[in-house]
Amino acid sequence: MPQYPAQMGQDLDIEARKRLVFDNCDRPDDLEYFKPFSDEELDRMKVKIADCNLEIDRINAEKADAMKQYNDALKFEKTGLKESLKHYKEKGRFVTERVGLFFDYDSKTVYAYNEQGQHVETRRMRPHEMQQQLPFAVHRNEDADKVETSRKTGTND
Repeated sequence: MPQYPAQMGQDLDIEARKRLVFDNCDRPDDLEYFKPFSDEELDRMKVKIADCNLEIDRINAEKADAMKQYNDALKFEKTGLKESLKHYKEKGRFVTERVGLFFDYDSKTVYAYNEQGQHVETRRMRPHEMQQQLPFAVHRNEDADKVETSRKTGTND
């Protein structure tokens, strides 16, 4: 069995080496094998890898900024959508407005009306509301002996 060296024709140029291998082989064939890169090729790859990493970092930073802007816009819109859906589902919303309260002492019920005159609430009277108010107001003059009473009927000017 012949001994084959690790490398053939190292003292020849590339073309002469190629002729030496193929002229002296038993049969040429295509073979897939691992071929290591040269030092120059590895250096070029290092530079390309560094450039690619820098570009990827730049693109990722731009992406992060854009995603933050999109997420902020989406968050704002989603909040508005959520609130609108809630109001639509409930057919209204809770508000704090000034209302007029009307007391029905016979049924111990309080009726609330908003500024547009719409009935907004009916509830039972609370204990402190059950004390009926006098139908007239007492006004004291500077003179302590003289007391005036007036009825609020809505017709007095």
